[in-house]
Amino acid sequence: MRGRVYLPQDELAQFGLSDKDIFARKVTDKWREFMKEQITRATFYFNLAEEGASQLDKASRWPVWSSLILYREILDAIEENDYDNLTKRAYVGRTKKLLMLPEAFGRAQSSPLFWRAIAKDFDAKSRFDKTVLSLYLPGGEIMISNNLAKISSQMVD
Repeated sequence: MRGRVYLPQDELAQFGLSDKDIFARKVTDKWREFMKEQITRATFYFNLAEEGASQLDKASRWPVWSSLILYREILDAIEENDYDNLTKRAYVGRTKKLLMLPEAFGRAQSSPLFWRAIAKDFDAKSRFDKTVLSLYLPGGEIMISNNLAKISSQMVD
């Protein structure tokens, strides 16, 4: 921190927080509740952005989807750090980033209706906890192992 706080002051006040609390870098229940609200809002806007990303020209979708998925993972990392983004860095490791690319590519190539249909059954928080992630795309299935050395692709009839 460099003596600046780029957070909405009115919202900090709603949760009983001030700049002084931020500079103290103490993660309290008030801070956790504040961050939960910020993550809820960010998730809302990410959902809207997904609708827009699906409407982009097909050639432009992949980097946008990659960014959306990556930034959602950063929000998940904040949650996994018990909302401590004051003393811990929320980041996504290289392997996870690489494993996200096929999902982003699949979303970029598929119709928006396809992803809305599977989103209801897809638990985003556990997508990398599983040994294998399967993406069912028109014309085939892509199976991705968490171990980068074992990435494989299998087409299904």
